[in-house]
Amino acid sequence: MEFLKIFSSTERAIKAQLSDLDKKLAENSRELGKLGHDGDMIDDPFMFQLHEERNQLLKQKGELGSSLSCGVVTSETLNRQDTVSLGHRVKVDVTYPNNETEIIDITLGSKFDQKYHNKDEDEQIVSNDSPLGKALFGKKIGDEAEYEGGDGKKGKIKVLGILTSRFTK
Repeated sequence: MEFLKIFSSTERAIKAQLSDLDKKLAENSRELGKLGHDGDMIDDPFMFQLHEERNQLLKQKGELGSSLSCGVVTSETLNRQDTVSLGHRVKVDVTYPNNETEIIDITLGSKFDQKYHNKDEDEQIVSNDSPLGKALFGKKIGDEAEYEGGDGKKGKIKVLGILTSRFTK
């Protein structure tokens, strides 16, 4: 089994969602228990709906549980801020493939970290599997690298600073 490094805050978010799903499943079981089962579910649309809801909740719980079981909280390299690694917030001078430039702060994380935290406008997470993430990983302050944009055109980055992300605390 391949393990995926995730932020501690991602682990907490997944556990909170699992807890919410457990509460919904318990409520669903109570509702099903009240109705009993003395016939064909198709004859009772409410019973059928409850069973469908239960199946969806169990599926979501299985997917989240699987995500959590293959996730390992990353922390081993966060004390070193001389090299970009997972969990680092990086100030980057970006030259996009269309030659526009800007200085941005991004955090290097996994696809799960992206899923659970990219609603945050203050700290954008870039997957370590993305072209930009691959170009950043292992770089030091002052290093430059190229990355390939979605259209196949090349862009450039220069690392200006490396900090620890608040997601890893």
